[in-house]
Amino acid sequence: MLLSSVIYIVSMRLLFGRLVFLCCVFFLGWAPAVFSTGKGFEPGEVNSAKRIRVEKSDAVVAYDAWSQSATYAIKYRIDLAKLPRQEQISLWVPKPVNNHNQHVLSASVAPSGLGWQRQDIQDNRGNEIIEFVLPADSDRIDTLTFSYIVQRHPARGLSLARFTETDRPEHYLAGSAKVPVDGLIESIALQQKQIAMQRKDAADAKRVLQRAYYDYVFDTMTYSKEGKGWGEGDALWACQSKYGNCTDFHSLYIGLARSQDIPARFKIGFPLSALQESGRHDGYHCWAEVFDDKNGWLPLDASEAKGKNLREKYFGRLPSNRIEFSQGRDIILSARQRGEPVNYFIYPYAETADLVIERLPVAFSYLRLESQAVY
Repeated sequence: MLLSSVIYIVSMRLLFGRLVFLCCVFFLGWAPAVFSTGKGFEPGEVNSAKRIRVEKSDAVVAYDAWSQSATYAIKYRIDLAKLPRQEQISLWVPKPVNNHNQHVLSASVAPSGLGWQRQDIQDNRGNEIIEFVLPADSDRIDTLTFSYIVQRHPARGLSLARFTETDRPEHYLAGSAKVPVDGLIESIALQQKQIAMQRKDAADAKRVLQRAYYDYVFDTMTYSKEGKGWGEGDALWACQSKYGNCTDFHSLYIGLARSQDIPARFKIGFPLSALQESGRHDGYHCWAEVFDDKNGWLPLDASEAKGKNLREKYFGRLPSNRIEFSQGRDIILSARQRGEPVNYFIYPYAETADLVIERLPVAFSYLRLESQAVY
């Protein structure tokens, strides 16, 4: 009885200590609370976080993004300086997702109490987003900063038993504005299908093609941001130019898969360094998931695999050094939106009565607070 009591008291103290640690990091400024230099974290903030972590665990364990979950403090700072102040503005902002790979532990926005109308809503792709209405001549600020603590796990897929409405595969078969599933895309898919089926068991054709199209993108595409056209996620442009960024890689993959009735979906967020505990990375990163009849949704990242020459490692699983913000293409943010559907949603979008601002500048910074093994 005495031993049980001691164990209970010790475990409660450890749990309380962890909660105090996270709260201190989030609310007292050890996380990246300011952007005064425009470069991300202040040195004192990083040093404080390291000191706290050493005092807490007596050792800093090397982080392995493939086998460990990680908890991050992140800042998503929006530059509002160029928004017109004399007009009413509708503003939409993406949020980090809550799903099987990622948990948002806390969230706040600063400054608060501005008198803006705010609604937390869901767009047509199932993403949880924020809609603001800024009245004309209301109090305006130059920056709006969202602070989060997010726990991210290595992605190993989503089993059928854990599906929600937005995971149903029939939602992810149709083409989209920049990802057709006919014409040249379908022709390439059929060519690759014929090649793949000569080497594999045709009884499991869809599973063979899941990997065959990944290998085709890996072998055919070059990661490059030269010239114009890249970054739009235009599958037809990608298969003709044979280069682009992560958006182009995975749009091509999704088009090939969907053309053969294999559900596939688009994911987007921000990459984090597995080697640096803190940093700033304003550029997005995207990846894909493909549906398997037996195993559910399987993650893949052909562009990162290509860049690191790790073909096998990035098919069916992904490391934990990324934060997901949304999924899908041709996004209708809400009924208030007057512009065309958004190609993909990672940066804030704004409208006035006669102006559409498709992308507001964002500074994204992170600090890795802790990591732990996944069992």
